Amino acid sequence: MNEHIIKVLRYIESNLDENLDIETLSKVAGYSPFHFCRLFRSSLGYSVLVYISKLKMLKATSNILNSNKSIIEIALDIGYKTPN
Repeated sequence: MNEHIIKVLRYIESNLDENLDIETLSKVAGYSPFHFCRLFRSSLGYSVLVYISKLKMLKATSNILNSNKSIIEIALDIGYKTPN
């Protein structure tokens, strides 16, 4: 896997609670947004946004199972702006 994509994966994991956008992530990788999206999809098999959603869902699942917080609190904690 491309070292720039690995750098982005680490960045995403470290900043999962933040608002991650293609522009920021492409700068982390050092590519244009278009090229970054193509490279990311070819490396992982799905888009950056799907990858971020999957990580958020995994984190939420873990929090549901391992904490006493409500689902709404967990959703807000992992970066969703509304509980929906």
